[in-house]
Amino acid sequence: WKFFSSRDHGEKQAASPGLAAYWLPLSAEPARCSLGADCTLPGQTSQAIEVTKVEDGHEAGLKQEGVYLPLHRESDYLVSFRSKGEGLASGFAMSIREGSRALARVAFPPPAREWEAHSADLNLPKGSVPAGSALTFAVEVPSAGKLSLDLLELCPRDAIDGFDRDVVRLCREARLPRRSDRADDQPPSLHLHLVHLP
Repeated sequence: WKFFSSRDHGEKQAASPGLAAYWLPLSAEPARCSLGADCTLPGQTSQAIEVTKVEDGHEAGLKQEGVYLPLHRESDYLVSFRSKGEGLASGFAMSIREGSRALARVAFPPPAREWEAHSADLNLPKGSVPAGSALTFAVEVPSAGKLSLDLLELCPRDAIDGFDRDVVRLCREARLPRRSDRADDQPPSLHLHLVHLP
């Protein structure tokens, strides 16, 4: 189960110009956003955020609302991404929020000028929010500069190779067939094979 990825904006239209699908500005603070081809995987796009000024006590950045996490079984999450940028003397941060209240937050140093991989834990206090609550994931940019993000994902700590544990269990129990075509001289025909996930 992968929460989201900045490369998966595909057919869904962005709510604001220059933003990948499902992303919104974090606040009214001015930030120029753009999607670019300068990314870690050829043929994909990355999300850039450029902030010229942030007033004291305010924040700029991006957010994704309506995020549902498997809080019924897991309170520890892993965020992973690639980043690069300029400026941002105060670095940047990522958080999981309920309304304006940060439930978990992790800060990162100012980004390098070339793409770097990062990962960090976001640990929600157990019982801090009821299971099934709609949360917000935020990228916080507290100072002037430019930040580019790619391959941004949030997974529960108990995920199996990036897939949600409950989904893997259901697939195993369903014993879903897989379609394959023969690759010999015979005309193609359909064969069913049982796929057992690890």
